[in-house]
Amino acid sequence: DNTLQWDWMVKIVGELREQFAGREVFVAGDLFWYPVEGHPEVVAAPDALVAFGRPPGYRGSYRQWEEGGVAPQVVFEVLSPSNTTDDFD
Repeated sequence: DNTLQWDWMVKIVGELREQFAGREVFVAGDLFWYPVEGHPEVVAAPDALVAFGRPPGYRGSYRQWEEGGVAPQVVFEVLSPSNTTDDFD
């Protein structure tokens, strides 16, 4: 990541948290998401993620099996100057 990417990540996460304040929505940025219990090799770290129906708060990572099986419904990736069209697939 570079400083411009980081600025966008902070802005996206901050705006989403403001938008969903007081609602049952978890918003995080640059957080490891483990979708499958017992398989730590299956992991992603979106620049920002939104999980509706999950309480806001602090987590060390997003372990989907501990979140009622709820996967993030929205994820954001901020592209860097080094990204190529192959990265869009």
